[in-house]
Amino acid sequence: MADVVRRSVPCGVCKLGVSLLHREVQQGSSFYEIRKKFVSLCVSFKIQTEPVCTGFFDVFGPEVLPALNVTKLGTSDICRMVLGESCDGTKTHIENWSIDLPEKRRPGQPVFKILQISDPHLDPDYVAGSPANCEEPLCCREYSTPNSSKPTIPAGRWGTYGKCDAPSILLENMLEHIVLEHPDIDYVIWTGDLPPHDIWNQTKESNLAIIKHTVEQMLAYFPNTAVFPAVGNHESVPAGRPINRWMPRRIRSSCSSLVRGNQRVKS
Repeated sequence: MADVVRRSVPCGVCKLGVSLLHREVQQGSSFYEIRKKFVSLCVSFKIQTEPVCTGFFDVFGPEVLPALNVTKLGTSDICRMVLGESCDGTKTHIENWSIDLPEKRRPGQPVFKILQISDPHLDPDYVAGSPANCEEPLCCREYSTPNSSKPTIPAGRWGTYGKCDAPSILLENMLEHIVLEHPDIDYVIWTGDLPPHDIWNQTKESNLAIIKHTVEQMLAYFPNTAVFPAVGNHESVPAGRPINRWMPRRIRSSCSSLVRGNQRVKS
């Protein structure tokens, strides 16, 4: 999704949009007044379709507008955070990270067989045969808008590389294969990002439904194996929200059942 944003939003348009939002917030414009101008700008520059532009604002607006009212970051800083250093071509201290890596495993230390599952992005609305190269950021859905300038590519049964997320049949088959071919897994690291990428159209309820389904799925396939889940940036609504008021309480009860307290990792 980040790549889609970077490809479709030029640096200049980003600055124009951020400046517009900031000015409207400072002037005390209403949410719906700002919404109308944002959607008009988004559609006029052909960033996305009107439903996607509207959905983005409705989902992210309540978070972004108050932040713009207090942030000390300038327009260029914000756009570099969203689009990367290619916007303005100058580096920013915000993006510099330093990570200390542990030493390599020493001879004689125990070896574990670990399964890591990351970013399944289950799409319950995936439909085989639907447009895989649609106008929206996420395709392969019955209601995806066919591309107006290219022949339609139909979505495959097992998934389609590109602007599509995973169908249920793909994830089910993957887990069946893992359990069959690797019955000796010591533990599972499950690093989140369960919902699909339609972040302009998500609600707490829709994401919780995905989380509940996938938790039950993992319990069914790994009933006697320790599973250590981590929350990804797509579990929250809006996606990527760093501090989420609803997520810890609601998800903790679902995910805690995956960590088997009576099991011990082999040593």
